[in-house]
Amino acid sequence: MTEINDVFGIKPYGEALKITVEKSADGIGKFLSTICLPAAAEFGLLLQDNVRYWRLNNIIRMVSKSQNKFVFDKDKLELNPRIGVEIIENSSWQEDDLILEMWAGLLASSLDENGKDDSNLIFINLLKSLTGVQCRILNFICQQAKPILDRNGLIYVKENCDMNLEELFEISGCKDIGRLDREIDHLRALELLPNAGILSSGGGFSVDQEDLSRIGLQPSSLALHMYSKVNGHSKVEDCYELKK
Repeated sequence: MTEINDVFGIKPYGEALKITVEKSADGIGKFLSTICLPAAAEFGLLLQDNVRYWRLNNIIRMVSKSQNKFVFDKDKLELNPRIGVEIIENSSWQEDDLILEMWAGLLASSLDENGKDDSNLIFINLLKSLTGVQCRILNFICQQAKPILDRNGLIYVKENCDMNLEELFEISGCKDIGRLDREIDHLRALELLPNAGILSSGGGFSVDQEDLSRIGLQPSSLALHMYSKVNGHSKVEDCYELKK
């Protein structure tokens, strides 16, 4: 029986995980201290947490991913403490590789010369409210998007990302139509999918069994900006080749 203080059943991982995590944590802690001391302190507090090895392992994976996304074109880059602590806290509870990759991108795109930029708080709040299914759908349609730059310098997408039901099942990793309906409704509520309707005019999930090719999803401009941020880009034009 799992002990009361072993909330996530960490003990079966044994001493090997403990040693690996502690060795990795040392290097990650030093790295975080160079860009954001409060985030490093938050990281250090997990050493006293009952689920420390599981959470620390998630942070180590996230920060390791983020280091591949940094572009050091300045002498020194820093992280806003509020941003750093939020990313450390939220990513520590996540073990899905895709979502950890997104947190890593946010960490990289949050760095600036003086550590004052807090603009990524918008995307932190969005990401922490998304499920894995939603992240996979959003990631796919943003990958396929061909943004257009309007005369005011704002971006938008004109065309839907079309797919059939089986493709949506594969992309999302979910074959429960009822759940997909809820997931897409939530993305629309967050204004990440302004045109999230699937066949039905009300924007809910409806499938024509005689024609499974009629599914179109379109990312909003907010989704495009979020996609660029979670991929480590400070500007959306660094992520997309914008058309005018």
